[in-house]
Amino acid sequence: GRAAREMLRERLVSVSATAAQSVPFFFESGQNLAVQLATDPRLLESTDPELSSLLAQRIQSSPYFNQFIVLDVSSRTVLGGYPSASRETFSLFPEEEAGLSLAADGGVLIQIYTIPPLKPGEGAARVSFMVGIVDSLGQVKRVLIGRTDLGTNPLTQPLISSLKGMTGSEGEGMLIDDLGTILYHPNPGLVGTNYDGPQDSETPFSTHTAPDGTRQFVYYQLVEGRAWAVALTIPAWQAQELALLIAMPLSVMIILLAVVALFSLRFGLR
Repeated sequence: GRAAREMLRERLVSVSATAAQSVPFFFESGQNLAVQLATDPRLLESTDPELSSLLAQRIQSSPYFNQFIVLDVSSRTVLGGYPSASRETFSLFPEEEAGLSLAADGGVLIQIYTIPPLKPGEGAARVSFMVGIVDSLGQVKRVLIGRTDLGTNPLTQPLISSLKGMTGSEGEGMLIDDLGTILYHPNPGLVGTNYDGPQDSETPFSTHTAPDGTRQFVYYQLVEGRAWAVALTIPAWQAQELALLIAMPLSVMIILLAVVALFSLRFGLR
């Protein structure tokens, strides 16, 4: 039983480490791409259709983002965006509203927020990168918003694949942000809900009772450099089955040796 538990723990450690390693590179790449675009002087002076055309070129050349929007800080109106269909239905989420105020009044030029999926029922949330566009005097005049989907971003595919692999053992893999909100879950209905499992980074491997009353093992792995985390769960009965698989050959061998010893004693000591 101890051997089976240790084998499951090592597997969860391996999966969580692979998943967590993808997150810092994802943030660094997105921030660099957004800042590079925001420093283009054309974003400060251009108007539509030139501005939207410039944003379209950047998305097509780099598949990281799937939506770009440029807002005027004072009026909060959309000056340009791509795709054009999303521009017509664009609206700020509460987190982005607060970020826009921080950029305009507090001078916070780079901000990152998690926002709900584009459509309800999708299996992964989105991430919004906000970068202030400043003039020659250092004043924020416009804000660039770049949004990307965690489920389709090319840099998060190893992360999603690792988490999806848990379903083969009837387990679950989750990505959680700094507020405890589930950003990815194999059950799309749980994306955007609060994670209520163990969150002790000093004791990452622990037992927990699932909402349906079943006992499960949980491994909670913090992401380096961010307050995000990866949580993996696997039913406790998996350890029991694995223990039986380990013990069965040993048990058969012991029985065979006992039978051989019995016959040897019977004929040797007649």
